[in-house]
Amino acid sequence: MLAVLRAGQHVDVLVHSNGGRADVVASDLAVLCGVGNDGEPDGLLYLAASAAQATVLAAIGPGARLSVTVRSP
Repeated sequence: MLAVLRAGQHVDVLVHSNGGRADVVASDLAVLCGVGNDGEPDGLLYLAASAAQATVLAAIGPGARLSVTVRSP
């Protein structure tokens, strides 16, 4: 399910292992561009990350299962 995300919201990015466990790999990232059913571009997520967070995110391998959770305001 793709949730509607709006610019300014903050999210956590999780990577799911084959055992079903999910680990937070980057937290409290600001959404730069809204996406979702009524936003454009749909299916793309632009996030503001620190250099350290960007390094961790860039190291996630192809085929990894990711999820994004919206942090409470």
